[in-house]
Amino acid sequence: MSQENVELVELGFDAFQRGDVEAMREGSHADVVIVQPPEVPDAKSYEGHAGIAAAFEDWPSQWEDFRFELLEVIDVSDTTLVAVTRQRGRGAHSGIEMDITVAFVNTMRDGKLARMEMFFNRAQALEAAGVPEPP
Repeated sequence: MSQENVELVELGFDAFQRGDVEAMREGSHADVVIVQPPEVPDAKSYEGHAGIAAAFEDWPSQWEDFRFELLEVIDVSDTTLVAVTRQRGRGAHSGIEMDITVAFVNTMRDGKLARMEMFFNRAQALEAAGVPEPP
């Protein structure tokens, strides 16, 4: 178990919550990749430090009254962690209230975030990380 990696993931989510793009950049590799869930219309990947800034702008801008909480961080291996969040808000265009789980598979390299892949549930993220949940 890498407590250091768990803390880095927690700090990254804290930076996102504060809108601190620079702190997120500092904790990420220059070639970091952030991948949206395939279920998102026009899902895309964000690459590099410029991609972090774009992701910080794109995801919350789709919501009114956007807020989230980090529910758990699961240390899967020396380089892989799954972070489970609860995200709430109202669709910016639809006005529909949303209360969803978004889970992230975080891949670390040399003490920094190298890849973050998003999923709409914990089980999908764990499976992608190589740890399927029991039925």
